[in-house]
Amino acid sequence: MILRRTKLVTLGLTFTLVWLTTAISAELTPPDSNMTVVGRWTRGECWTVAARGETVLVANGASLDVVDWTDPGQPVVLGSLQLSGPVADICLREDLAYLVGAVDGLVVVDIRDPRLPRVLGNRSLPGLPYDLALDSTLVYVALGDSGFCVVDVSDPTAPELVGKAASPRLWFKGIAVEGGYAFVAAEYSGGLRVFDVRDPTRPVVAGSLSVEGNLRRLVVKDSVLYGVEDPNALIIADVANPQSPALLSRLARHGKDVTVLGNLASLAGDDEFHIIDVSDPAAPHEVGSSDLQGRRRVRRLAVTGAQAYLSDPTAGVWALDLTDPSQPELVALYGTPGRSEKIALGDGVAFVAGGSRASSVRGISVLDVRDPAAPKEVGGRILSDYLVLDLAWANGFLYVSVGEQVDSILCVDVRTPEAPAVVGRFGPIRATALAAQDSLLFAAGTDEFHREVLYAIDVRDPSDPVKIGGRLLKIPGNVWDLVVDRGFAYLAREGQGLQILDVRDPTSPQRVGHVVCSALAGGVAVRGTYAFVADRYPTGLLSVIDVSDPANPVEKTTYGLGKACYGVATRGPFLFVAASSRGLRVLVVRDPLHPVEVGYCDTPGLAMSVVADSALIYVADGPTGLLILRNEVVLSGVAVAGGRGEVEEGRLSVYPNPFNGTARFVIRLAQASFVELEVYDLRGRKVRRLVLGRQREGSYAVRWDGTDDAGRPLPSGVYLVRLQ
Repeated sequence: MILRRTKLVTLGLTFTLVWLTTAISAELTPPDSNMTVVGRWTRGECWTVAARGETVLVANGASLDVVDWTDPGQPVVLGSLQLSGPVADICLREDLAYLVGAVDGLVVVDIRDPRLPRVLGNRSLPGLPYDLALDSTLVYVALGDSGFCVVDVSDPTAPELVGKAASPRLWFKGIAVEGGYAFVAAEYSGGLRVFDVRDPTRPVVAGSLSVEGNLRRLVVKDSVLYGVEDPNALIIADVANPQSPALLSRLARHGKDVTVLGNLASLAGDDEFHIIDVSDPAAPHEVGSSDLQGRRRVRRLAVTGAQAYLSDPTAGVWALDLTDPSQPELVALYGTPGRSEKIALGDGVAFVAGGSRASSVRGISVLDVRDPAAPKEVGGRILSDYLVLDLAWANGFLYVSVGEQVDSILCVDVRTPEAPAVVGRFGPIRATALAAQDSLLFAAGTDEFHREVLYAIDVRDPSDPVKIGGRLLKIPGNVWDLVVDRGFAYLAREGQGLQILDVRDPTSPQRVGHVVCSALAGGVAVRGTYAFVADRYPTGLLSVIDVSDPANPVEKTTYGLGKACYGVATRGPFLFVAASSRGLRVLVVRDPLHPVEVGYCDTPGLAMSVVADSALIYVADGPTGLLILRNEVVLSGVAVAGGRGEVEEGRLSVYPNPFNGTARFVIRLAQASFVELEVYDLRGRKVRRLVLGRQREGSYAVRWDGTDDAGRPLPSGVYLVRLQ
């Protein structure tokens, strides 16, 4: 709506109200961010770990957790620090931690009070960081194809970039420093490269050593270098003469990271942990090992005393007891959520899971999002023993498809989110896509005979779900997404495009249409007579399909987004696309044949799926958890409630209009909703927020005295009011 404010000689300030509708013709603003981050839940993948005594620093998505591991079997969180993006590596010295990440660059954190870790300083980096090493007051960071850089941290509040080195066509993945020399692991046949850094402002190549595979991680101790070589070896080299390193030995063992304590080297990799006696570097031999009980994707290793800590992006940090080096024993797990790929929204609650694309991530995080600015976990992580394929919510119940040895659908009562309870089970079916509508649940996947099927399941009694109809899909390929709209089921089929079934009679679903489209089907959304299919492969195409005749769907056009697109959602005239490393993209599709990109959010992780409710946009951001966003797209200088539809006449009224002094707004809600009422000037700048939060059903009044958020009187003019 528009409020017109004019200056009258005798009456003072006057407002006139006009409703805005979708019929307004206007040019869209040029593509801009147009997205506001309302809140974040930053838990996610654990890529690295560092330890000092019983204090362990855990990279938990875009958070740093400080953990007390005094009791080996009971790690306790002391404090946590929220960052902008995921952490690639950590170095710990006394009370300072040095972190590197793609979004934050280099960050120096004070952990003197482990309950309240705080950032002292940070510095952007000239490349993507993979590894770091600390030498006195200098930090050395391996930057992949950008070489490595040197940062002076003598003043931790103001880190300063002082030097940089690079080698063409090489990828620097690991770095270690000793005696004025930097030892760099260079992938793609680069082997070991040695740089003289006695003058850190001008690193100079000093020597090299060729190895059979790709060198990744390094440790240098007393002029001996220990390196992890892909595919399966630990190499040991004499670097007493840095200009001419000499290979001493090569031990065939699989590993991802190595550390050395005394005469023992610890080597950790996927499913494997080895302890190797290196008292004679020319003749290393294994003294103990553990198969980690089938745990996978170990990436970083820290050893302190008789404890080893292994970071696993899919699970968290595993602790091993090394009291007896011949028998390392797995004693505890500090769990992290892993990659966030799937979202289901309930009443003030969000459920976040790994989904079918993260084959090792288990369980679901339950988040209270009633205050979207501060989402918080409630009830702990549920179903942590299950591999989650997909999830859907309806009427207080969460339906979860789980895989591996228990291909089935679990019915979970989440009416009390703090105490969820599994009340029913349906199966067998390996359902890769679910859609819930009131008392019906639609599940697509493979049955016990490995046939592609769609089932309609009656969940009026969630403790006893019953299949009431089903149909063989007859087309090979995974179902990556499923939408049910106005009696038709739309299935995104891997490599096979879009398949449509008539489910108006759920007891007898019928195959009615199929189209092989340009997009290789990662997600699907439906708006009116058009379906939008997102491409889950790197081409990143969005296919626009006319489904006005479901028996004859026709691809009308495509729109290139340039990156794999795993999820898509519509709300009002907007289409929201989760475009992996390109974040969230916002398109206007009022004319579906001519999509126009009008906004974006470069998320810190990888946007994997998106849900748009009546108020906000929720993005599962892969390694960094959940983002809650608000769309700020502008049409004709008028802020529109993107993703929430246009304001309906009758939901908001104002009296008097025109007015002098104070306006009285009356908001009418048919049901409890998240409500935001804001005032903008004609340039689209917000001048006053009147309401923000979840409001009850019914009518209530809000008064405005014509001032801005700081209490200053606004000048005469025309103002816009947005209710969303």
